[in-house]
Amino acid sequence: MNTPTVDELTVRMKEDLRTAMKAGKSPEVSALRSLLARISNAEAVQPSQATPEDDLSIAGAQRGVGSTEAVRRTLTPADVDELIVAEIKEVQDAMQSVGEDSDYGQELRQKITIIGGYVS
Repeated sequence: MNTPTVDELTVRMKEDLRTAMKAGKSPEVSALRSLLARISNAEAVQPSQATPEDDLSIAGAQRGVGSTEAVRRTLTPADVDELIVAEIKEVQDAMQSVGEDSDYGQELRQKITIIGGYVS
């Protein structure tokens, strides 16, 4: 079985999110939104990595068309797997704090199953 690329995986997640939204599956929608946000945040460039192009800029401002766009970090499939495992761990911790047998605990268990389906 081929490991999907990060782009293929996020496209699949977004398609699954649209499908879940249309079907009114709120645990799946919540799980996918959270996971996609975690991936998007991991791709963001840290502000400390941005450097002014010359000493004439004000407060690190850049000049020119498109200068406000930052190149996103490129994640590997292994990076995404780590993010997914971290998301699962976070949901498991929440489930333990509210109790696995509660209604919310059952919803969190569903989220873990949904998120776990994206680990390669």
